[in-house]
Amino acid sequence: YSVTSKALSLLQLIDDTLVMSSIVHAHDYGHNHASACSHGRVYVSYLDSMPFLQPYSSCSAAYQMMLVVYFDWVRWRGFSAAHL
Repeated sequence: YSVTSKALSLLQLIDDTLVMSSIVHAHDYGHNHASACSHGRVYVSYLDSMPFLQPYSSCSAAYQMMLVVYFDWVRWRGFSAAHL
């Protein structure tokens, strides 16, 4: 099987300490995966954010940008569908 699991984190330096504010867990099913229905698909299995991002008003925008950049990257790698 060609499945890759990833954990993507959004970190911010706050008072000289790296603080995690968001995390995404995703599973990429490559084109040589045994199940034809999963070929070239990405499944985001877990999305979470913590209220540490500063300024707090930018949390939604940062979270959305994190997903947009990840989806652009998997599209560039040849994946054709993403599921949340």
